[in-house]
This record gives sequence, C-alpha cells and structure tokens, in this order.
Amino acid sequence: MRLDQLPTGARVGPASADPGALLAVDTARRYAELARAPFRTVGVPPGWEHLNVHPSSDPGPADVELTAPPLGGVPPYRLAHRLAWLAGTTVEAAEEELGAWRRLVAGWAEEPSRPMCAQVQQDLLAAAATLETGTAVAVLRGSLDLGLPPGCLFETWAWADRLLGLDLAADVGR
Repeated sequence: MRLDQLPTGARVGPASADPGALLAVDTARRYAELARAPFRTVGVPPGWEHLNVHPSSDPGPADVELTAPPLGGVPPYRLAHRLAWLAGTTVEAAEEELGAWRRLVAGWAEEPSRPMCAQVQQDLLAAAATLETGTAVAVLRGSLDLGLPPGCLFETWAWADRLLGLDLAADVGR
C-alpha cells in the first residue's frame, strides 16, 4: 500500500524500536508532512532525536504508533547511521558521503538562490510514497549529474532534507 493511500486511523505498531522500523515510520511522517497527507505518529521512544526521529506535530489521533522502547537504551547512533539505513550502505561509506554532501550544500548556499528542481522533488516524493528510501537517496545523488545551478541544488537539497532528515545544511555558514 502506498502511504498516500493509508486509511485515516490505521495503526501500525512495531514490536520493538528497531532503527529500521523507526526510520521507515519517520520517513512516512516526513513524506506525509510534505505531501500534506493525513498521517500522524506518536509514541516515538525518547532518545532518538539524534537520528532526527520525532513524532509529528499534529495533535490528532495517531496513524502510526511506536510502542516499545529499545531494551537497554539507545545505542549512540549518528546521522551517518540514518543515511546508511536509508541508502542500504555501510556506516563508513555513509559517513564519508554525508560529509561530502554537507560540504556541497554549504558551498551552494554561498550562491544566489534559484527555484528547486521540480522533477527531483516529484521523484523524491514518488520514492517516499512507497518507502523506497534507497531510491530517494539515488534520486538525490542523481541530481548532481543534471547540470543544475548551485542555487537550484541548494534549494532542492534543503527541501529534500526535510524528507530524509540528514541535517545536510549543518555546515552552512561555517
């Protein structure tokens, strides 16, 4: 089922706070916020903020509820872990790629702003609608080969970060 076809009030409750399940639900929440779809999450276990996993701000009834915190506390995950899970790669490769992406975004931020790329935006939403996070990351990577101006890339990647939650603008202004 596509996320935009999820019936209002449907509840999904993973039995544990597995990072992959949390990231899948969080990606669904981010997609819903960007697509203005009726999808709300509550009950995200505390301590996952460092992975940018948050409940939605909508106070309505939950569509997805995570119920069990991880046993023994939260491991010291970093956003590179988030990228590794989303892209299906190693943490080491994700760490390197995330650093490179942050440097690119910081450089693009120095250039005049341009409208974001509508095709990249549509492709990212299409991938997120079916929780194909590896495809979403591939779309973002592919945008580097489209010959887009730096200001357009900045706006596109800043918007994409709302979906992927990787804090890509962390190095802007440093």
